Amino acid sequence: MRLLLLPLLLTALVSTGLASAAPAAEAATPRLTIALTVTGPTTITQGASTSIRTTYRKHGSPVASANLTLQRRTDGRWVDVRGPVAIRKGIGTRGLTPSTSGTFRLRNHDSSAHSRTFTVTVRKPAVSATVSTTNVTAGQSATVTASYTTAGIAPARATLVLQRKSGSAWVDAGSFVAQHGAGTRTVTPTATTTYRVRNHYRSATTAPFTVTVAPPAAPEPVVPPAVPPAAPPAAGGSGGGQTWTTVSRLPDNTLTGVRSGTTLTTSSKTSLSATAQTVEGVRFTGDLVVTGNDLVLRDVVVDGELIVRGSQRVTLEHSTVGAFSISGSTRVTARRLDVRGRSGKDGVHVTSDTGRVADVLIQDSRIHSPAVTATSHYDGIQVRGADRLTLRGNSFELGPHKPQYNAAIFLQEANGGNTAVTIEDNWIDGGGYVLYLAGRHVTLTRNTFGPNGRWGLVFPASDLSSVTFEGNTWGTGAAATL
Repeated sequence: MRLLLLPLLLTALVSTGLASAAPAAEAATPRLTIALTVTGPTTITQGASTSIRTTYRKHGSPVASANLTLQRRTDGRWVDVRGPVAIRKGIGTRGLTPSTSGTFRLRNHDSSAHSRTFTVTVRKPAVSATVSTTNVTAGQSATVTASYTTAGIAPARATLVLQRKSGSAWVDAGSFVAQHGAGTRTVTPTATTTYRVRNHYRSATTAPFTVTVAPPAAPEPVVPPAVPPAAPPAAGGSGGGQTWTTVSRLPDNTLTGVRSGTTLTTSSKTSLSATAQTVEGVRFTGDLVVTGNDLVLRDVVVDGELIVRGSQRVTLEHSTVGAFSISGSTRVTARRLDVRGRSGKDGVHVTSDTGRVADVLIQDSRIHSPAVTATSHYDGIQVRGADRLTLRGNSFELGPHKPQYNAAIFLQEANGGNTAVTIEDNWIDGGGYVLYLAGRHVTLTRNTFGPNGRWGLVFPASDLSSVTFEGNTWGTGAAATL
């Protein structure tokens, strides 16, 4: 009887609060768990990407190998997104590039486990462009001005890309920066060209626009003889009734380039960043980018383009290159270079695009044999911003005119302009016009000009207000005047 009463007594005690019930069993640990972290931005421009990182565990331990599926919320339901998230040792990563804003999550193979949700906001970009003129004369430039926004907001900084039409394809023709939604780029087409501007992510482009190039009107005769020879005569020979001579200072293959008897070792290096070093007797089989300081390159061959970028105190002597460029560098000296042509490149290109170029001397060098393509343009030297540039005793040999030839010497108003440019004792021949001049304190003295300029000595729109032109002659010996 007592045993029968005991359960009833315990029930009564619990109901009156005089005794407590047994503790409930702890909730079981979930069998499978998916934890997710968004490692990239949650607000992106259309065409850009973000990324996620996930951990996948079974009973608290990493799953050795599995595939998870990304899902997107669409019309009130979850829809799988193609491309698995591969799990290795419990960890997986994935990038995603949604074209519109959306909410996402991860699931496992049988949907028995899901991650938390996350939202990516996609801002739609817009880019537009205007051009300062759609009609230019050969050698003239036009300025493209672009405006760029994302979701109607101008970003502090964005990279835009100018493209040109080549057949049915669009080809990148150079990038530029838009600051607070606005940026400019100068174009100098050699033939009528169609352009457009795109954003970095290729998710927005402008409408195409065309810059039409017309040959310049025949200028008034500016040089004696009034009618120059129709074809270039051989050095020291005669043609068109005039005798053309090659001045004694004209460099040739015995004076420039690698010296006879030099033994060359071959290198496939494409960059040189060392400091306080002399490099001699090396042939570089491609392009070479020099970024070091206090360097001397002597008796070297660069089969491609030699680029000196962001450097100080670099000396080049007795070397042979396909093309030669200086970008954002100071105190660069080049003597007795043989610049023998590189497909689609200027002979020499000087630009302050990555920093100010200053204190450059190019002396006793030969720039010849332009290697133009159907769509390229060629200058013996193009200068886009420089201070204290000297060209002395060189030979610029473009030869008989081709449509791609722009100028033997082109001083362009770009990247802050050109100041204190000295051009003396050079042989200068060829181009649409031989000279395009823009700058402050530009001096040309004792230069000799050859017969191959197509339309005249100097581009008519050149600013000559700060140009000194003295003691210059034609190859016939007649005085040359601007």
